[in-house]
Amino acid sequence: MANTSRIRGFVPSHYLNGVQWNGQFRIYYHPASDATTIGVGDPVTMLVGGGSDTSGRFPSVRLR
Repeated sequence: MANTSRIRGFVPSHYLNGVQWNGQFRIYYHPASDATTIGVGDPVTMLVGGGSDTSGRFPSVRLR
């Protein structure tokens, strides 16, 4: 039987501390001025000193 080709991006299996991933997620801010599209499973980097959304609750990220 042939293998099925499925493009899924990164799929988490464990946290960095070794605990199994449980499906929880966090909300981050991606500035509208950044035209780069970020999809589910894409690796991102926190913007150091890049601020956050207008409420100050969600840290900014960019595509890695």
